[in-house]
Amino acid sequence: MSRSDSSTLLDGSASHDPDVCPPSSPSSCADSALSFEWSCVLADGSPCRLRATNEVVVLASTPLLAVDMPALALENDPTVEFTVTVQKQGRFEEATVLLNLEDGPVAQVHTSRLRCANMFSRLSPAFEARFWRCSFKAWS
Repeated sequence: MSRSDSSTLLDGSASHDPDVCPPSSPSSCADSALSFEWSCVLADGSPCRLRATNEVVVLASTPLLAVDMPALALENDPTVEFTVTVQKQGRFEEATVLLNLEDGPVAQVHTSRLRCANMFSRLSPAFEARFWRCSFKAWS
């Protein structure tokens, strides 16, 4: 990821409540009761800050997050980590992406998920699935 990329888009819109949406077609299920909270931290665990004011970054509470990387103070950081927390009625799940930062332009690669398989789940009233193995297709 280039520090100069002004059009980074993070997408949590595939999030769904498995009690409401069948696993075979979560994309066909809209659930307005889901809430989204994004966070941004640097390699040392400190919160991301704005380059212009040095204030801690406040991110939108939406499924899609547009990030203007040049607006962030990232000069000396090798990585930046974004986490989305999706909540509904006291339950939550998190997903995190770690971006390696480069100074110059980076080749754009597009991915699409082919399939995912649950690697660990415990069937109980509090269903828990933490680890997934996914296959992706990549092209430039």
